[in-house]
Amino acid sequence: MFEGIGKINTYAAMQQLQKDIRGKLKQGCSPINEADSEPKTLFVQPDKSSEHEWRMLTIVSKLGSGGRLSAVDLEYLRQKAPELYEKALNVAKSREEFEQNLKRSKTKAEANRLHMEAGQTAAFSLSLSKNAESNSAGVAEHVMMNQAFESTWSDFAGSKKYQRLPADERERKAREAKKTAKN
Repeated sequence: MFEGIGKINTYAAMQQLQKDIRGKLKQGCSPINEADSEPKTLFVQPDKSSEHEWRMLTIVSKLGSGGRLSAVDLEYLRQKAPELYEKALNVAKSREEFEQNLKRSKTKAEANRLHMEAGQTAAFSLSLSKNAESNSAGVAEHVMMNQAFESTWSDFAGSKKYQRLPADERERKAREAKKTAKN
């Protein structure tokens, strides 16, 4: 019932984050962690070349939309933006764990439950970070995480594996009984 609200909040937070990043880049500085007394950059001070700015915006947009980063993009982040690199690794690890859990699910009901739990976990951690007066970098990680979960779910829900899953445990047991009766 409230699934749409979470998606709208995520979308709005991502749009605001992208707007903030573009504004900071135009000013010639990078987004900073304003919650700390000693500022930490989300990524390094942009070079004066527009190539660096474009590359960082492309990578942040890819992460924010739930996309997977290439090895080249990850290496670029590791060299130029260590903090964002760590966040990207956390998102990739969580996505992989979620994917594995979906692949192990035995019914559509179980897969749907995993999807809802992942969404609730991302929404809960986002609300915690907002309550803790965290910066846009902290919110960004949660937005990236949620988008990664949604992207993974969309891929899985459209797959043949999901389509072949029984609806619930009762249907799964009925299929197994029918299969054993044939043998």
